[in-house]
Amino acid sequence: LQANVPTPNRDTEFSARLAHQFGDKHSAYAQYSYEEWTGQNQGVGGQTLASAAYNGLWHEDDTVVHVDSTLSPILLNQFSVVGEHTQNRHTNVVEAPRVYVSGDFSGGSAQSDYLSTEYNFRINDMVTWTRGHHTLKFGAGAPHLSRRAYNDNTNALGSYTFGPTLNDDGSIAASALENYINDRPSAFSQNTGDTHFIYHQQEMGAFIQDQWKINDRFSITSGIRYDWQNFLAEKRLGFVPRVSFAYVIDEDSKTVVRGGGGIYYDRFGSGPILDLVRYEGARRRAIHVSLDPASEPATGCVPVSDCTELSEQPANLAQLAPNAAIPYQMQYGLSIERQIGEKATAVVSAY
Repeated sequence: LQANVPTPNRDTEFSARLAHQFGDKHSAYAQYSYEEWTGQNQGVGGQTLASAAYNGLWHEDDTVVHVDSTLSPILLNQFSVVGEHTQNRHTNVVEAPRVYVSGDFSGGSAQSDYLSTEYNFRINDMVTWTRGHHTLKFGAGAPHLSRRAYNDNTNALGSYTFGPTLNDDGSIAASALENYINDRPSAFSQNTGDTHFIYHQQEMGAFIQDQWKINDRFSITSGIRYDWQNFLAEKRLGFVPRVSFAYVIDEDSKTVVRGGGGIYYDRFGSGPILDLVRYEGARRRAIHVSLDPASEPATGCVPVSDCTELSEQPANLAQLAPNAAIPYQMQYGLSIERQIGEKATAVVSAY
């Protein structure tokens, strides 16, 4: 089967900025950005039929206020505030159970209906202070102070999987397509329970670093950073050191050796937080039932509307490991730079 399915989409973006200089010491700007994307019949292609398509919507509003202040000839302050609103929606083109026929097609319905909204507030402030051979930078910020809502109607009508039936010797007794024609599924899954979830993602951090220019040929920069997340059970804090250096070997050829290393904490993102809200207390139940299409009649609940034991099946759960900690990476490297002529520079690096 070959078929063309129209997938029209539209992307609208615009932004506006107002900037102003307040005397000799202060400048500021405010900016608003808008984006909205819509797409129809998404997810179709390969063995996925048009009935399993969904319509998508992405909308984002961003407002930024940034202020630069030269408080003195050696002191600079940079402050910014960001407000964000995003919305992401999927709606099924067809409302019906999803059907997977192994090796042949996927159809019925997308069963990916959901609505995700986010209100996020970011704030950041950094100070740069220059004194003699030292340039000191320190600051603090909150990359995420967000309230998120998720309406989960994914797989609400269920999904049937049809696979082949094998003989004792491993040969195929009935293909997946034959089992589909005879209404003999091998598995069924469905999400039930609560559909509306509210959760919060909060992250904060602070740092301080000192760039020390020991002489005209050698400088070293050292610093430390602190990160925090709101939902980890045992280890919410993270202090990490960082250091780098630059040494001019030959001023005539401008040959410079640079190196450094440090520890960098990662962020979990919102996915694990949402899974904990939905599945830790089984508020949202993801139920999977294995069926035997070779039996007569097929064991299990087929059709599901006739199943009185589905609510008694154990639900999949998500739990936070008691020793969960913020993941981190150790990164370090060394490079040599040398100017070649007046317009080129060669660099050899190892990381």
